[in-house]
Amino acid sequence: MFHGYDRRWLLIKLYRAELSGDVNALAGAMIDCLAAPADLLARMGEAAHDRVLARHDADTEAAKLAGLFAASTAARAVPRPATAEAEAR
Repeated sequence: MFHGYDRRWLLIKLYRAELSGDVNALAGAMIDCLAAPADLLARMGEAAHDRVLARHDADTEAAKLAGLFAASTAARAVPRPATAEAEAR
């Protein structure tokens, strides 16, 4: 608990401040994070690491990225001009 709130409070405060575009709210949330006890920040980091490992696999994410690149390049591909050889067929 930090100032009577659990670690979710810090994350929600940062997220809302970022979305709102309110510089003062974001600064306040950052100050709260900087003032948070080291053990709380360590637990938050460990929990985030565990979530990433549970939700993401490097091979799966690389395959998704490769698919996006392939789709992007295929959509922008310029057709080659016909050659005399191809026209003869």
